[in-house]
Amino acid sequence: MKPAAILLDYGGVIADVQRDDGGYLLIAAEVERRLAEHGLANALSRDEIEADVRAGVAAYEAWKRAQSRRMRPREMRHREFWELVAADWPAAARRAVMIHAVELCACVDSTILHRPAKTDAAEVLQALRARGIRLALVCNALSAEAARRQMRRDGLTGLLDAEWFSDEVGIRKPNPEFLLLAAASVGVAPEACWLVGDTYDRDILGARRAGLGKAILMGSPKGSELHPRAVVEDVRVNSLRELLLLVDRE
Repeated sequence: MKPAAILLDYGGVIADVQRDDGGYLLIAAEVERRLAEHGLANALSRDEIEADVRAGVAAYEAWKRAQSRRMRPREMRHREFWELVAADWPAAARRAVMIHAVELCACVDSTILHRPAKTDAAEVLQALRARGIRLALVCNALSAEAARRQMRRDGLTGLLDAEWFSDEVGIRKPNPEFLLLAAASVGVAPEACWLVGDTYDRDILGARRAGLGKAILMGSPKGSELHPRAVVEDVRVNSLRELLLLVDRE
């Protein structure tokens, strides 16, 4: 049966995911600038800041993997992320980055990760909407603001009926409530929704927990291994165009 709505992950589905190791130095420079604004120019060296940002990001990645083992995982708060980075900094430096935690999380998310839209993303989203299908973005993200900036640059703004980011909602996939909120926001029952994602432990598992009509895995280098409970997709597609063809065959 053709879906009434499709819930789409962002990185790996609508956009490619590219990691930039050189971005850590840029983040360190931005943190250094923020510290200087508070009279703390010599509190830490740029090398020390970069090393601690790397350690904080690694800790966050491990935390995210652990959260996927929970039934109703939450998202990490912006200030909480910087606690992972700045735990051993002088107290004044810790307080300064906490003041700028939201902006600095956006810097992290946009500097070490790039999410350029897939070349056919805008065209396929428009085609799906032309077929009367409601579209909602469902994205686990450290910074919704960073994602939205990229979407504006790529001409994707306004092509989705709803946008749901985990840092704004406070919960993350595979929490079923995250997907149920997205379905409700476009006025569609869960069983009439498809989910398109690129991970088993967040997207496909979340779709199963939420009782969505179909769980579709999009092949992506970012995709995770099979979930230990053998949660599997209904269909695998390799591109957004294949998704459009799948819709038309229903």
